[in-house]
Amino acid sequence: MGRAEWIKLFSKPIPLVFSLFLLVITILPKLTSLLIVVLLLLWLFEGGWKARISFYKKNPAVFILPIFFLLHLVSLSYSENIDIGWKKMETLLSMLIFPLMVPTFKKLDYEEQKETYRWAFIIGILINLVLCLSRSTALFSYEMYARYHRIELEVYPYTNYFFYSYLSYFMHYGYLAMYVNVAIAFLLKVVSKRESSSKLKRNAYILLVLFSIFVLLLNSKAGILALLILYLYFAIFQLLKNGNTKSAVLSISTVVLLGIALYQFVPHTKERVQGMINGITNTEVDPTSHESTQLRIFAWRSSMDLIQKEWQLGYGLGDANIVLLEDYEKKGYIGALEEDLNAHNQFFQSMLNVGILGTVLLLFFFVYLYFIGIKSLSFELQVFALITFLAFLAEAYLQTQKGVLYTVVLSTLLLTDYFGERFKDDLKVE
Repeated sequence: MGRAEWIKLFSKPIPLVFSLFLLVITILPKLTSLLIVVLLLLWLFEGGWKARISFYKKNPAVFILPIFFLLHLVSLSYSENIDIGWKKMETLLSMLIFPLMVPTFKKLDYEEQKETYRWAFIIGILINLVLCLSRSTALFSYEMYARYHRIELEVYPYTNYFFYSYLSYFMHYGYLAMYVNVAIAFLLKVVSKRESSSKLKRNAYILLVLFSIFVLLLNSKAGILALLILYLYFAIFQLLKNGNTKSAVLSISTVVLLGIALYQFVPHTKERVQGMINGITNTEVDPTSHESTQLRIFAWRSSMDLIQKEWQLGYGLGDANIVLLEDYEKKGYIGALEEDLNAHNQFFQSMLNVGILGTVLLLFFFVYLYFIGIKSLSFELQVFALITFLAFLAEAYLQTQKGVLYTVVLSTLLLTDYFGERFKDDLKVE
Protein backbone atom coordinates (compact mmCIF):
# COMPACT_ATOMS: atom_id res chain seq x y z
CA MET A 1 0.00 0.00 0.00
CA GLY A 2 1.19 3.47 -0.88
CA ARG A 3 1.08 6.60 1.26
CA ALA A 4 -2.07 7.87 -0.50
CA GLU A 5 -3.97 4.66 0.32
CA TRP A 6 -3.08 4.90 4.00
CA ILE A 7 -4.15 8.55 4.16
CA LYS A 8 -7.43 7.63 2.47
CA LEU A 9 -7.97 4.85 5.01
CA PHE A 10 -7.64 7.26 7.95
CA SER A 11 -10.41 9.40 6.46
CA LYS A 12 -12.85 6.46 6.74
CA PRO A 13 -13.55 5.47 10.35
CA ILE A 14 -15.25 2.11 9.77
CA PRO A 15 -12.54 0.63 7.47
CA LEU A 16 -10.03 2.02 9.97
CA VAL A 17 -11.71 0.21 12.90
CA PHE A 18 -11.86 -3.06 10.92
CA SER A 19 -8.21 -2.70 9.88
CA LEU A 20 -7.26 -2.12 13.52
CA PHE A 21 -9.23 -5.22 14.49
CA LEU A 22 -7.29 -7.35 11.98
CA LEU A 23 -4.04 -5.73 13.10
CA VAL A 24 -4.45 -6.65 16.77
CA ILE A 25 -6.27 -9.99 16.43
CA THR A 26 -3.13 -11.98 17.39
CA ILE A 27 -1.82 -9.47 19.93
CA LEU A 28 -4.50 -7.79 22.08
CA PRO A 29 -7.49 -10.06 22.82
CA LYS A 30 -9.24 -7.52 25.08
CA LEU A 31 -9.06 -4.81 22.43
CA THR A 32 -10.22 -7.34 19.84
CA SER A 33 -13.40 -8.01 21.87
CA LEU A 34 -14.08 -4.29 22.22
CA LEU A 35 -13.63 -3.69 18.49
CA ILE A 36 -16.09 -6.49 17.68
CA VAL A 37 -18.72 -4.71 19.79
CA VAL A 38 -17.94 -1.37 18.08
CA LEU A 39 -18.22 -2.92 14.61
CA LEU A 40 -21.47 -4.66 15.51
CA LEU A 41 -23.05 -1.41 16.72
CA LEU A 42 -21.92 0.44 13.59
CA TRP A 43 -23.36 -2.32 11.42
CA LEU A 44 -26.69 -2.33 13.26
CA PHE A 45 -27.09 1.43 12.83
CA GLU A 46 -26.00 1.41 9.19
CA GLY A 47 -29.42 0.45 7.87
CA GLY A 48 -30.15 -1.22 4.55
CA TRP A 49 -31.96 -4.23 6.03
CA LYS A 50 -33.93 -4.93 2.87
CA ALA A 51 -30.70 -5.29 0.93
CA ARG A 52 -29.29 -7.56 3.61
CA ILE A 53 -32.37 -9.80 3.65
CA SER A 54 -32.16 -10.08 -0.13
CA PHE A 55 -28.49 -11.03 0.20
CA TYR A 56 -29.23 -13.67 2.86
CA LYS A 57 -31.95 -15.24 0.72
CA LYS A 58 -29.53 -15.61 -2.19
CA ASN A 59 -26.69 -16.81 0.08
CA PRO A 60 -28.14 -19.17 2.70
CA ALA A 61 -24.64 -20.60 3.21
CA VAL A 62 -23.78 -17.56 5.36
CA PHE A 63 -25.97 -19.19 8.02
CA ILE A 64 -23.75 -22.30 8.37
CA LEU A 65 -21.75 -20.95 11.30
CA PRO A 66 -24.67 -19.09 12.91
CA ILE A 67 -26.69 -22.35 12.85
CA PHE A 68 -23.67 -24.13 14.35
CA PHE A 69 -23.75 -21.51 17.12
CA LEU A 70 -27.50 -22.01 17.68
CA LEU A 71 -27.07 -25.79 17.94
CA HIS A 72 -24.71 -25.21 20.86
CA LEU A 73 -27.19 -22.78 22.39
CA VAL A 74 -29.96 -25.40 22.18
CA SER A 75 -27.64 -27.99 23.74
CA LEU A 76 -27.69 -25.97 26.96
CA SER A 77 -31.27 -27.18 27.41
CA TYR A 78 -29.95 -30.70 28.12
CA SER A 79 -26.73 -29.68 29.89
CA GLU A 80 -26.55 -29.94 33.67
CA ASN A 81 -23.61 -27.53 33.96
CA ILE A 82 -25.30 -24.43 32.54
CA ASP A 83 -22.71 -21.98 33.91
CA ILE A 84 -19.90 -23.75 32.06
CA GLY A 85 -22.03 -23.83 28.92
CA TRP A 86 -22.76 -20.09 29.00
CA LYS A 87 -19.05 -19.29 29.32
CA LYS A 88 -18.37 -21.42 26.25
CA MET A 89 -21.20 -19.68 24.38
CA GLU A 90 -19.37 -16.38 24.90
CA THR A 91 -16.37 -17.92 23.16
CA LEU A 92 -18.54 -18.93 20.19
CA LEU A 93 -20.38 -15.60 19.90
CA SER A 94 -18.42 -14.29 16.90
CA MET A 95 -19.81 -17.26 14.92
CA LEU A 96 -23.20 -15.59 15.09
CA ILE A 97 -21.95 -12.09 14.28
CA PHE A 98 -19.23 -12.18 11.64
CA PRO A 99 -20.76 -14.32 8.87
CA LEU A 100 -23.88 -12.12 8.88
CA MET A 101 -22.15 -8.78 9.41
CA VAL A 102 -19.02 -8.53 7.29
CA PRO A 103 -20.39 -9.50 3.83
CA THR A 104 -23.30 -7.03 4.24
CA PHE A 105 -21.43 -4.14 5.89
CA LYS A 106 -21.50 -1.61 3.06
CA LYS A 107 -19.41 1.01 4.85
CA LEU A 108 -16.51 -1.42 5.13
CA ASP A 109 -15.96 -0.62 1.42
CA TYR A 110 -14.68 -4.17 1.05
CA GLU A 111 -14.17 -4.10 -2.70
CA GLU A 112 -12.04 -0.97 -2.41
CA GLN A 113 -10.32 -1.79 0.89
CA LYS A 114 -9.76 -5.55 0.74
CA GLU A 115 -6.02 -5.22 0.09
CA THR A 116 -5.81 -2.82 3.03
CA TYR A 117 -7.46 -5.39 5.29
CA ARG A 118 -5.06 -8.11 4.18
CA TRP A 119 -2.06 -5.88 4.79
CA ALA A 120 -3.42 -4.87 8.19
CA PHE A 121 -3.51 -8.57 9.12
CA ILE A 122 -0.01 -9.14 7.69
CA ILE A 123 1.41 -6.13 9.57
CA GLY A 124 -0.23 -7.42 12.76
CA ILE A 125 1.59 -10.74 12.33
CA LEU A 126 4.84 -8.84 11.72
CA ILE A 127 4.35 -6.82 14.92
CA ASN A 128 3.66 -10.05 16.79
CA LEU A 129 6.87 -11.55 15.39
CA VAL A 130 8.96 -8.51 16.35
CA LEU A 131 7.53 -8.33 19.86
CA CYS A 132 7.95 -12.06 20.49
CA LEU A 133 11.53 -12.15 19.21
CA SER A 134 12.40 -8.98 21.15
CA ARG A 135 11.01 -10.48 24.35
CA SER A 136 12.85 -13.77 23.79
CA THR A 137 16.09 -11.93 23.07
CA ALA A 138 15.72 -9.88 26.25
CA LEU A 139 15.02 -12.98 28.36
CA PHE A 140 17.90 -14.88 26.76
CA SER A 141 20.26 -11.93 27.34
CA TYR A 142 19.22 -11.70 30.99
CA GLU A 143 19.84 -15.42 31.46
CA MET A 144 23.32 -15.00 30.00
CA TYR A 145 23.86 -12.09 32.38
CA ALA A 146 22.62 -14.18 35.31
CA ARG A 147 24.87 -17.10 34.39
CA TYR A 148 27.87 -14.82 34.10
CA HIS A 149 27.23 -13.16 37.47
CA ARG A 150 26.14 -16.43 39.16
CA ILE A 151 22.62 -15.16 39.83
CA GLU A 152 20.29 -18.07 40.60
CA LEU A 153 17.15 -18.32 38.44
CA GLU A 154 14.10 -20.55 38.88
CA VAL A 155 14.39 -21.95 35.34
CA TYR A 156 17.07 -21.96 32.65
CA PRO A 157 15.33 -22.45 29.26
CA TYR A 158 18.46 -21.18 27.44
CA THR A 159 17.91 -21.31 23.65
CA ASN A 160 14.33 -22.55 24.17
CA TYR A 161 13.41 -18.91 24.63
CA PHE A 162 13.21 -18.84 20.82
CA PHE A 163 10.91 -21.85 20.44
CA TYR A 164 7.44 -23.14 21.30
CA SER A 165 5.45 -21.36 24.00
CA TYR A 166 8.58 -19.52 25.17
CA LEU A 167 8.51 -17.61 21.87
CA SER A 168 4.75 -17.21 21.43
CA TYR A 169 3.79 -14.76 24.17
CA PHE A 170 0.29 -13.68 23.10
CA MET A 171 -1.35 -17.05 22.39
CA HIS A 172 -0.73 -20.78 22.14
CA TYR A 173 2.06 -21.37 19.63
CA GLY A 174 -0.04 -23.83 17.60
CA TYR A 175 -2.78 -21.27 16.96
CA LEU A 176 -0.26 -18.55 16.17
CA ALA A 177 1.44 -20.79 13.61
CA MET A 178 -1.86 -21.14 11.74
CA TYR A 179 -2.47 -17.37 11.77
CA VAL A 180 1.04 -16.88 10.33
CA ASN A 181 0.34 -19.49 7.64
CA VAL A 182 -2.71 -17.54 6.47
CA ALA A 183 -0.56 -14.38 6.28
CA ILE A 184 1.89 -16.39 4.14
CA ALA A 185 -1.01 -17.37 1.84
CA PHE A 186 -1.87 -13.67 1.45
CA LEU A 187 1.77 -12.88 0.61
CA LEU A 188 1.99 -15.68 -1.94
CA LYS A 189 -1.03 -14.14 -3.67
CA VAL A 190 0.85 -10.82 -3.79
CA VAL A 191 3.99 -12.29 -5.38
CA SER A 192 1.92 -14.23 -7.92
CA LYS A 193 -0.03 -11.19 -9.18
CA ARG A 194 1.42 -9.68 -12.33
CA GLU A 195 0.13 -6.21 -11.44
CA SER A 196 2.05 -6.15 -8.13
CA SER A 197 4.93 -3.67 -8.29
CA SER A 198 8.52 -4.89 -8.01
CA LYS A 199 8.87 -3.06 -4.67
CA LEU A 200 5.73 -4.70 -3.31
CA LYS A 201 6.90 -8.12 -4.45
CA ARG A 202 10.33 -7.57 -2.89
CA ASN A 203 8.75 -6.67 0.45
CA ALA A 204 6.42 -9.67 0.19
CA TYR A 205 9.38 -12.03 -0.44
CA ILE A 206 11.18 -10.65 2.63
CA LEU A 207 8.08 -11.19 4.76
CA LEU A 208 7.64 -14.70 3.34
CA VAL A 209 11.12 -15.61 4.55
CA LEU A 210 10.55 -14.06 7.98
CA PHE A 211 7.12 -15.63 8.47
CA SER A 212 8.27 -19.07 7.28
CA ILE A 213 11.15 -18.98 9.78
CA PHE A 214 8.69 -17.83 12.46
CA VAL A 215 6.51 -20.91 11.85
CA LEU A 216 9.58 -23.15 12.13
CA LEU A 217 10.61 -21.49 15.39
CA LEU A 218 7.10 -21.93 16.81
CA ASN A 219 7.69 -25.63 16.07
CA SER A 220 4.03 -26.62 16.05
CA LYS A 221 3.74 -29.96 14.25
CA ALA A 222 0.39 -29.01 12.71
CA GLY A 223 1.67 -25.53 11.84
CA ILE A 224 4.77 -26.84 10.09
CA LEU A 225 2.77 -29.47 8.19
CA ALA A 226 0.37 -26.72 7.09
CA LEU A 227 3.31 -24.56 5.98
CA LEU A 228 4.75 -27.31 3.78
CA ILE A 229 1.31 -28.09 2.31
CA LEU A 230 0.76 -24.39 1.67
CA TYR A 231 3.89 -24.04 -0.47
CA LEU A 232 3.26 -27.31 -2.31
CA TYR A 233 -0.34 -26.32 -3.01
CA PHE A 234 0.83 -22.97 -4.29
CA ALA A 235 3.18 -24.74 -6.70
CA ILE A 236 0.36 -26.96 -8.00
CA PHE A 237 -2.03 -24.01 -8.20
CA GLN A 238 0.42 -21.93 -10.25
CA LEU A 239 1.09 -24.81 -12.65
CA LEU A 240 -2.57 -25.61 -13.22
CA LYS A 241 -3.89 -22.06 -13.38
CA ASN A 242 -1.10 -20.11 -15.06
CA GLY A 243 1.40 -22.68 -16.23
CA ASN A 244 3.89 -20.75 -14.08
CA THR A 245 6.81 -23.15 -13.70
CA LYS A 246 9.03 -20.49 -12.16
CA SER A 247 6.72 -20.01 -9.17
CA ALA A 248 6.18 -23.76 -8.90
CA VAL A 249 9.91 -24.51 -8.83
CA LEU A 250 10.47 -21.70 -6.31
CA SER A 251 7.73 -23.06 -4.04
CA ILE A 252 9.02 -26.63 -4.18
CA SER A 253 12.56 -25.40 -3.52
CA THR A 254 11.22 -23.50 -0.51
CA VAL A 255 9.65 -26.69 0.85
CA VAL A 256 12.96 -28.55 0.49
CA LEU A 257 14.90 -25.74 2.18
CA LEU A 258 12.36 -25.52 5.00
CA GLY A 259 12.63 -29.27 5.54
CA ILE A 260 16.43 -29.11 5.71
CA ALA A 261 16.34 -26.10 8.04
CA LEU A 262 13.80 -27.84 10.25
CA TYR A 263 15.93 -30.92 10.80
CA GLN A 264 19.31 -29.24 10.93
CA PHE A 265 18.72 -26.06 12.90
CA VAL A 266 15.51 -26.36 14.94
CA PRO A 267 16.22 -28.14 18.26
CA HIS A 268 14.30 -31.28 19.25
CA THR A 269 12.58 -31.60 15.85
CA LYS A 270 13.79 -35.15 15.31
CA GLU A 271 12.72 -36.10 18.82
CA ARG A 272 9.26 -34.55 18.32
CA VAL A 273 8.74 -36.32 14.99
CA GLN A 274 9.97 -39.62 16.42
CA GLY A 275 7.75 -39.13 19.45
CA MET A 276 4.77 -38.57 17.15
CA ILE A 277 5.56 -41.76 15.19
CA ASN A 278 6.02 -43.78 18.38
CA GLY A 279 2.79 -42.40 19.81
CA ILE A 280 0.85 -43.51 16.74
CA THR A 281 2.50 -46.91 16.20
CA ASN A 282 3.21 -48.06 19.74
CA THR A 283 0.50 -50.43 20.97
CA GLU A 284 1.91 -50.58 24.52
CA VAL A 285 1.17 -47.10 25.80
CA ASP A 286 1.89 -45.44 29.10
CA PRO A 287 -1.40 -44.01 30.46
CA THR A 288 0.57 -41.49 32.53
CA SER A 289 2.32 -40.12 29.43
CA HIS A 290 2.28 -36.35 28.80
CA GLU A 291 3.73 -36.61 25.26
CA SER A 292 1.51 -34.50 22.97
CA THR A 293 0.75 -37.15 20.34
CA GLN A 294 0.07 -39.80 22.96
CA LEU A 295 -2.24 -37.44 24.83
CA ARG A 296 -4.19 -36.85 21.64
CA ILE A 297 -4.58 -40.59 21.12
CA PHE A 298 -5.97 -40.95 24.65
CA ALA A 299 -8.40 -38.09 23.99
CA TRP A 300 -9.50 -39.60 20.66
CA ARG A 301 -10.06 -43.05 22.16
CA SER A 302 -12.21 -41.70 24.98
CA SER A 303 -14.08 -39.40 22.59
CA MET A 304 -14.94 -42.22 20.19
CA ASP A 305 -16.21 -44.44 23.01
CA LEU A 306 -18.40 -41.64 24.36
CA ILE A 307 -19.68 -40.67 20.91
CA GLN A 308 -20.97 -44.21 20.33
CA LYS A 309 -23.23 -43.80 23.37
CA GLU A 310 -24.65 -40.33 22.58
CA TRP A 311 -24.07 -39.67 18.88
CA GLN A 312 -27.50 -38.21 18.19
CA LEU A 313 -27.44 -35.09 20.41
CA GLY A 314 -24.13 -35.33 22.25
CA TYR A 315 -23.79 -34.50 25.94
CA GLY A 316 -24.48 -30.76 25.72
CA LEU A 317 -21.98 -27.92 25.64
CA GLY A 318 -21.87 -27.62 29.42
CA ASP A 319 -21.28 -31.32 30.12
CA ALA A 320 -19.17 -32.68 27.24
CA ASN A 321 -15.73 -31.97 28.70
CA ILE A 322 -16.76 -33.10 32.17
CA VAL A 323 -17.94 -36.45 30.77
CA LEU A 324 -14.66 -36.71 28.86
CA LEU A 325 -12.58 -36.12 32.01
CA GLU A 326 -14.59 -38.74 33.86
CA ASP A 327 -13.80 -41.22 31.07
CA TYR A 328 -10.07 -40.40 31.33
CA GLU A 329 -10.23 -41.19 35.03
CA LYS A 330 -12.15 -44.40 34.40
CA LYS A 331 -9.64 -45.59 31.78
CA GLY A 332 -6.63 -44.52 33.84
CA TYR A 333 -5.43 -41.88 31.35
CA ILE A 334 -3.69 -39.91 34.08
CA GLY A 335 -1.73 -37.67 31.71
CA ALA A 336 -4.84 -36.59 29.81
CA LEU A 337 -6.73 -36.06 33.06
CA GLU A 338 -3.99 -33.91 34.59
CA GLU A 339 -3.78 -31.85 31.40
CA ASP A 340 -7.58 -31.32 31.46
CA LEU A 341 -7.73 -32.23 27.76
CA ASN A 342 -10.67 -31.65 25.46
CA ALA A 343 -11.23 -34.03 22.53
CA HIS A 344 -8.26 -32.54 20.62
CA ASN A 345 -10.21 -33.02 17.41
CA GLN A 346 -12.89 -30.46 16.54
CA PHE A 347 -15.11 -32.99 14.78
CA PHE A 348 -15.06 -35.30 17.82
CA GLN A 349 -15.58 -32.29 20.09
CA SER A 350 -18.61 -31.18 18.08
CA MET A 351 -20.07 -34.69 18.31
CA LEU A 352 -19.60 -34.62 22.08
CA ASN A 353 -21.12 -31.14 22.33
CA VAL A 354 -24.14 -31.31 20.00
CA GLY A 355 -24.12 -34.68 18.25
CA ILE A 356 -24.07 -35.70 14.61
CA LEU A 357 -25.77 -32.61 13.17
CA GLY A 358 -23.03 -30.28 14.43
CA THR A 359 -20.30 -32.41 12.91
CA VAL A 360 -22.11 -32.74 9.58
CA LEU A 361 -22.60 -28.97 9.52
CA LEU A 362 -18.91 -28.42 10.22
CA LEU A 363 -17.88 -30.82 7.45
CA PHE A 364 -20.27 -29.09 5.05
CA PHE A 365 -18.65 -25.76 6.00
CA PHE A 366 -15.25 -26.98 4.79
CA VAL A 367 -16.69 -28.53 1.63
CA TYR A 368 -18.44 -25.22 0.91
CA LEU A 369 -15.26 -23.18 1.51
CA TYR A 370 -13.25 -25.38 -0.82
CA PHE A 371 -15.97 -25.46 -3.47
CA ILE A 372 -16.21 -21.66 -3.50
CA GLY A 373 -12.41 -21.51 -3.62
CA ILE A 374 -12.43 -23.72 -6.72
CA LYS A 375 -15.32 -21.83 -8.30
CA SER A 376 -13.72 -18.41 -7.77
CA LEU A 377 -10.16 -19.63 -8.50
CA SER A 378 -9.12 -18.37 -5.08
CA PHE A 379 -5.83 -19.91 -3.96
CA GLU A 380 -6.21 -18.32 -0.53
CA LEU A 381 -9.66 -19.79 0.12
CA GLN A 382 -8.72 -23.24 -1.16
CA VAL A 383 -5.58 -23.50 0.95
CA PHE A 384 -7.30 -21.99 4.01
CA ALA A 385 -10.02 -24.66 3.81
CA LEU A 386 -7.41 -27.41 3.41
CA ILE A 387 -4.98 -26.47 6.18
CA THR A 388 -7.75 -25.52 8.62
CA PHE A 389 -9.52 -28.84 8.03
CA LEU A 390 -6.26 -30.66 8.80
CA ALA A 391 -5.72 -28.50 11.90
CA PHE A 392 -9.24 -29.39 13.11
CA LEU A 393 -8.26 -33.07 12.99
CA ALA A 394 -5.59 -32.52 15.65
CA GLU A 395 -7.04 -29.68 17.72
CA ALA A 396 -10.44 -28.56 19.03
CA TYR A 397 -10.12 -25.07 17.58
CA LEU A 398 -13.60 -23.90 18.51
CA GLN A 399 -12.97 -24.36 22.24
CA THR A 400 -10.90 -21.18 22.53
CA GLN A 401 -11.51 -17.58 21.47
CA LYS A 402 -8.35 -17.44 19.36
CA GLY A 403 -9.35 -20.60 17.52
CA VAL A 404 -12.88 -19.33 16.94
CA LEU A 405 -11.65 -15.95 15.69
CA TYR A 406 -9.11 -17.64 13.41
CA THR A 407 -11.83 -19.78 11.83
CA VAL A 408 -14.67 -17.27 11.68
CA VAL A 409 -12.88 -14.02 10.85
CA LEU A 410 -10.51 -15.36 8.20
CA SER A 411 -13.10 -17.58 6.48
CA THR A 412 -15.57 -14.67 6.39
CA LEU A 413 -12.89 -12.33 5.09
CA LEU A 414 -12.03 -14.72 2.26
CA LEU A 415 -15.65 -15.53 1.40
CA THR A 416 -16.49 -11.83 1.22
CA ASP A 417 -14.30 -11.67 -1.91
CA TYR A 418 -16.74 -14.04 -3.57
CA PHE A 419 -19.87 -12.39 -2.14
CA GLY A 420 -18.71 -8.89 -3.02
CA GLU A 421 -18.08 -9.80 -6.63
CA ARG A 422 -21.40 -11.63 -7.19
CA PHE A 423 -23.82 -9.59 -5.11
CA LYS A 424 -22.44 -6.06 -4.88
CA ASP A 425 -25.53 -4.65 -6.62
CA ASP A 426 -27.80 -6.24 -3.97
CA LEU A 427 -25.96 -4.53 -1.16
CA LYS A 428 -26.49 -0.92 -2.13
CA VAL A 429 -27.62 0.69 1.06
CA GLU A 430 -29.62 3.85 0.54
